[in-house]
Amino acid sequence: ANPPIDLTYFAPSVQDPIYISDRPVLRQDLWPETLAHGSLFFANLLIASSHPSFSREQTPETAACTAWFRHQSMRSLQAALDSNRAMNTSNQLIAAVCLLCAWEFQSGDGLSATAHMTGLKTMVNMRGGFHSPDFPPIVRRLIAFVTYDQPWYSGLEPVFMPEGMQRDITSDLYSL
Repeated sequence: ANPPIDLTYFAPSVQDPIYISDRPVLRQDLWPETLAHGSLFFANLLIASSHPSFSREQTPETAACTAWFRHQSMRSLQAALDSNRAMNTSNQLIAAVCLLCAWEFQSGDGLSATAHMTGLKTMVNMRGGFHSPDFPPIVRRLIAFVTYDQPWYSGLEPVFMPEGMQRDITSDLYSL
């Protein structure tokens, strides 16, 4: 059976080999959570609606759809935080913030990406920090992607450094 269209774009079968091991984890562990968690659901739809196959034919309707998913993602995130007095650090909410932050980095604006990164850093630290053993592998991978990989590729300092990484980001960037 083929996965739903959203999952096809959220966890495509053809990926960079470095992330290939994440695809089964995305489909097994995160997708069922997506269907039951509003903020994760809308963040997932935002990522799917921004896939290059949709943006090639950017129309006012698709732009409006993407804007609506972005709005709903932020609205549902805020509702989840408000209902718990900003103390919600569930795996689902952290994954949703990761996806929204990743989207802002790539397609949104820097100010929003920075705001989401600040919130994500706070949530992760409230759970015991990046190296806390209670993060499931997919959530840890999403956190690493948003807080280390994306800033590194953008020439920014990483927020969290994976264990064993003692690299000077400045020299790495010059070598590119």
